[in-house]
Amino acid sequence: MGKPETSVEERLTIGAAQRGGWAAKMVDRGRRGAPDRECRFPGANTVYVETKAIGGKLKSWQARYHEELRALNYIVVVLWTIPQVDKFFSDYDRGVYG
Repeated sequence: MGKPETSVEERLTIGAAQRGGWAAKMVDRGRRGAPDRECRFPGANTVYVETKAIGGKLKSWQARYHEELRALNYIVVVLWTIPQVDKFFSDYDRGVYG
């Protein structure tokens, strides 16, 4: 059995593909705190997504990394549940993220 947030990441990956994009696994060598996924959508629209298990909390270095991305005008969201992923895509479809 994988991490508890695996089903949330799987739903995110499928939803991104259904919209013509993909949810790339994020790795930033030499730094801690990168969001789990970089969702790349058509039109050069990028949203960074952190997935957490229910009850999971951001570590201080994750919150700092997210704030640095936001300071560069990137969108960063944290999702704990499949319903939150569904709402994320509902909002995306309505143009909230681009």
